[in-house]
Amino acid sequence: MRAASHRSVAFALFPFEALPPALFSFAFNLVKSNMHSLYSSAADTGWSDKRKRKEMRDPHGRYLFAFWSDKAGPDAPVISYTEYHPQLSGIPIGFLYFVFCLESSFDDADGGMHGDGEAPVVYCMELQIIPEAQNSGLGETMMRIHEAIGKKFGLRKSMLTVFKANERAIRFYTRLGYSCDRISPSIALTEQEAKDYSYEILKIDL
Repeated sequence: MRAASHRSVAFALFPFEALPPALFSFAFNLVKSNMHSLYSSAADTGWSDKRKRKEMRDPHGRYLFAFWSDKAGPDAPVISYTEYHPQLSGIPIGFLYFVFCLESSFDDADGGMHGDGEAPVVYCMELQIIPEAQNSGLGETMMRIHEAIGKKFGLRKSMLTVFKANERAIRFYTRLGYSCDRISPSIALTEQEAKDYSYEILKIDL
């Protein structure tokens, strides 16, 4: 694909166990740069380097990376980590970190009429893009790749957590078709109880 800067973008998918340390460092530093203020201002989360690094090191996690690359065509496929070479793949500009998991569900199909069921989902833990590559359509492209992976594995939903204060992100995900899941604080709890939570849980059915 081509971003707003007209530079071609390439994608590579890594299991966490095969993620190069340099790319993990890039990912962590980008999260901190983009999100530190939101985490720090949220009373129920706060920011901790140690906690965030642990969260980003799930052994079952997967990373979808985007690179500016002179070698990528406009419809370049997502390459496997086995094809990645740091000198040839380009400059990292963003990533999407996701896990496959079972998430609490109220859906009858999951045996969850009372919120005690479980649904197989693909959970977007982080979507982060450098400022220079934002507003280019890259975020939507990466989310659609993420959703396609979930569909390929027969998962029920794509889910993610977003800060209530991150209005820009909420508008973005709403435009993509996401809405609050039934386990999200604003739906699962009373209005008064939900005030204690700084985030919502969004979903889209796959």
